[in-house]
Formats: sequence, structure tokens, C-alpha cells
Amino acid sequence: MITPKLKKIVNVYQVQFAGFKAPGLGDFLRGCFTLCQFIDVINKAHGTSIEFDIDIRNHPMSKWIVQPRTVYDVPYSTIGEFKINPQMVKDAESEDEMLYEITYRFNMLPVDSNGIYYGFCCKYETYDIYNDRDLEYIRARFCPTPTMGSYINSTLLELGLKPKEYSVLHVRCLDGDSFPENRGEPKKLTDSYFKTLDELVMKAIDPTKTYLVLSSHNGVKAHYQGKKGFVSRQSKICHLGLDEQQAEDATRDTMLDFYMISMANDVIGITPYGVCGFSQECAKLYRIPYQYIKFPDAVENFTMAHMPPAQRMAYDLLFRKVA
Repeated sequence: MITPKLKKIVNVYQVQFAGFKAPGLGDFLRGCFTLCQFIDVINKAHGTSIEFDIDIRNHPMSKWIVQPRTVYDVPYSTIGEFKINPQMVKDAESEDEMLYEITYRFNMLPVDSNGIYYGFCCKYETYDIYNDRDLEYIRARFCPTPTMGSYINSTLLELGLKPKEYSVLHVRCLDGDSFPENRGEPKKLTDSYFKTLDELVMKAIDPTKTYLVLSSHNGVKAHYQGKKGFVSRQSKICHLGLDEQQAEDATRDTMLDFYMISMANDVIGITPYGVCGFSQECAKLYRIPYQYIKFPDAVENFTMAHMPPAQRMAYDLLFRKVA
């Protein structure tokens, strides 16, 4: 049985949590999908009515997103990790075993006097099925403010684009290259890098389409700017999780990329990482066809050792096993 005390789970996104820094926005969205799936399973199995919500009021990006009227009493300084290992759920030998694992974790959640659990989840979802109701609810929590909406519209006009009439090419470079520690200048990308990137891009694109080039590195956007079939613009860039000193315009421009992806007809994501989370999870949220391409980076045997310390902490959280 599920504890009757638990009424709602709120997934919180902010830059710093109790003992760890946040991963990126894509990781947060993935965690939202995971929690929604678990809640759906629990409600169906136990006849409960546990609700889901998100809270991003304590994150700089909230300036550009319409905030709901409901204001939670979130203990931001003590928010910790939602502890579950989705792989254990996937590997369950029976539905009863799967349900037991989820129920056990839910019953361990500390709730406040209103029956609300506040935490942070970025775990990989267990199922490949996404409930339309859940996606619509999460999308409603990411409506741009009027100011952000005007910025989106002016960008579309500047680039000569219309919603659902363009594709997106999203190139995520290594975070150490794009977001160096101590806010230094991004590393210069080499001719060899662009040669490999061009080969991947030319194999993947449809020459009849127009591609908006988005990237964690302005060098990539400059490389394709002005080339036939591609449009891009230089912008401020930040990592919404790891960058604890986000300039306002950098947060705005990063959210602009999110909204530009949400209006695309299809998306190609290229990265040396195992996932291209920012664009991939945005595409899931808005049900946009997505193609992931692994970039054969010089750091082919990529390990945690290649990450800056803050990022290692965040990704340890993402992949950590829970007993």
C-alpha cells in the first residue's frame, strides 16, 4: 500500500541543491517524465490521486517563463535527490516486483504538512510511452512571458523563419569547451573538428530543408552562418544547471534556443555525449521527430575525468545507482 500522507510530488529545478549542483534543463525534463510515469503507475495500481507539479521559481530562467498562481512553500536550501534506480524497475521480473520497488521509494519520501514532497529528479524514464496529459501539463509550465514571446517573434522574423516550417541542427560540444570553468573564454574549435562535423551533417540533412543551427558553442553557429540551407545567429550561451553565475541575457538566449526547438518540424542532435539532452528532451516534450548522432570526438573514451568538477558531481547524480 502507498502512504496516505503523500498527496503531491513537486520536481524542483534550481542551480544549487543540498550537496550537489543541478544538471541541465534536459535532465530536469527527463526527471519530470520519469516522475509522471511513476505517479501514473502508482495511481492506477493503488487507486490513489497523487498529483505532479514543477517549481522553477528559484532558477534564473523563471524570469522568462510565466509562473503559476500557486506558490509553494519550498525549502529550497534543503532540496535533495529523489532516490530511485529506474534500471531496477526496468529489470523487475514481474509487475508485482516493479510495483513494489516504486511503492517502496514513494513511501520513503518525506512530505510536509500538506502532503507534498519537494525534491529533484533527473533519472532516466522507465518507459518509452509518454502520456499526452502529462506532456500537456509540463508544456503549460513552460509558457514564455510576453517579453520572452516578443523576443522569440523578433528572432523568427530576423531569421526569416516560421513555426513548423524549419528544422533544427543542434550541436552540443563538450561542456569543457563551451562552458570553461571560472567563466573563461570558450575553447577554439579546430579545423579537424569542423571537418568531422561537416561530414556528419552532410550525411544527415535533407537539402530541401532549412536548418536553424543551435549550439552550445558560438563557433559552430559562425561556421554555418551564411551557408546555403542554414541560418544561425550569435547569442549568449550558458549551462542552465552548472553555470551558477548566469548573466540574464545568457539565460534568456538559452531559453530562446529551447523555444526555437519547440517550434521546429524536426531536430538533429549531434554530440560526443551519450545523449543530447537539451534538444532531445525538448523534442520529446513537444513530440517532435528527433535524430541523435554520436560525434566521434578526439576524447573517444570519454570518462568523468574529462569533466569539470561541478559537472562530474552533477552527472554522478544522474547515473548513480541507488541501493
